[in-house]
Amino acid sequence: RTAFVFRTDCDSREFIRHILLDLGVDEPGLDLPGMHDKLNQILVKEMQAGRRFVLVIDEAQNLEEKVLESVRLLSNFETPWAKLMHIVIAGQPQLAERLASPSMTQVRQRIAMVIRLRPLTEGEVHAYIRHRLWVAGSKVPTLFTPDAETLIAEYSKGIPRIINNVCFNSLSLAWALRQTIVDREMVREVIADLDLQPLVLSAARKNEAAENQKAPVIKITPLKTIRSGARAAFRFAMMLVMLFLSLASGNSQHSRPSHRQWWSTSAAVRSFLSTPPKE
Repeated sequence: RTAFVFRTDCDSREFIRHILLDLGVDEPGLDLPGMHDKLNQILVKEMQAGRRFVLVIDEAQNLEEKVLESVRLLSNFETPWAKLMHIVIAGQPQLAERLASPSMTQVRQRIAMVIRLRPLTEGEVHAYIRHRLWVAGSKVPTLFTPDAETLIAEYSKGIPRIINNVCFNSLSLAWALRQTIVDREMVREVIADLDLQPLVLSAARKNEAAENQKAPVIKITPLKTIRSGARAAFRFAMMLVMLFLSLASGNSQHSRPSHRQWWSTSAAVRSFLSTPPKE
């Protein structure tokens, strides 16, 4: 009997509950020890019935360390004569990095066998495509030309998921064009449609344009202009001071300012308003 778990973004309690749900046991009120006891009862019944129990955990690279520790504890379900459960952990290469950490030493010690699936070779890609077509019920040896299969092998780099995706879209395109054979040009068109890089660059350009429109326009006044304005303000203030002193001097003598006083004041004003020589 088997149990298959692929929802690995969970804690330890949710993980055990996923196993029980896959076995047809749905008791949400159970705590973690209660779920372990329930699972142990199922394992004993399977052993008494002469059946092996295999637990398969997919996408295991997403498991947290505490959940991996729970997987290790599951391997303790045994009798004096045999293990009650065989566990298969499958995941992306990141799983190996996680298991290699020092904190995972005890989990790593329980692993009896390590198998790495390498990408398919070009010859294996050809055989894989034809096998999938045969399983699907194809009546002809192949629906892809050899050149089309070679291009699929080059683009996918032997990754089955990518092979499946390209083949599915190529067959869909052939159906739309009412073609019975998928050639290299159809595969090339599909690969171009699956390329997300132009969409990413287009989105980046749009975001950059939007940010430029939102950005405030900052006008920077040259330092020379600031100094010129400061000099003009200073000269104007001094002009008022000289005019005030001149008038005050005339009032103190109880007489109107003389023509000479007005002339001297005017000369002072002109001197302050004139442009000073360059430094």
